[in-house]
Amino acid sequence: MKKLLRNLEKSSNFSYVIKVGLIAYLSKFLPFILVVFPQGLNFLNSLESPSYVNTFIPPTYFVLLVIASLVVSPLLETLIFQHFVILIGLKLTKAKWIVILISAILFAFAHGRSFSILLALPTGIILASSYVFKLRKSKSAAFWSTAGVHFVVN
Repeated sequence: MKKLLRNLEKSSNFSYVIKVGLIAYLSKFLPFILVVFPQGLNFLNSLESPSYVNTFIPPTYFVLLVIASLVVSPLLETLIFQHFVILIGLKLTKAKWIVILISAILFAFAHGRSFSILLALPTGIILASSYVFKLRKSKSAAFWSTAGVHFVVN
């Protein structure tokens, strides 16, 4: 773990965003490994599909949706769930792990209900940890690096 942290510390911002982004993206599969595989694929069939899944999206709205999910969401969510929550949390307690956990839980609950929360929780933990890790350098580095990681994940 120390070797990984040293490697990340020495990485350029671009390299850091790509490496942590890929780790966060792969972490989305953790709930599947822990929940779905033991129960079999029938678990996925038991989940209700949202009514909007088969809805046609006009090309203009699709482009706006892509821009929103790749640009607007990472910026706003990093501002709310990492920047504000972590900075306020670190003023209240010095226990970084508690602040990271609170940030991750809020992030996960904002991303849906039931199984969606499990999918977003590992990503929330990685994003919050990334923010705290980069906060040693500066608030700006923490914000932009974490928003970049979120961009890669989306």
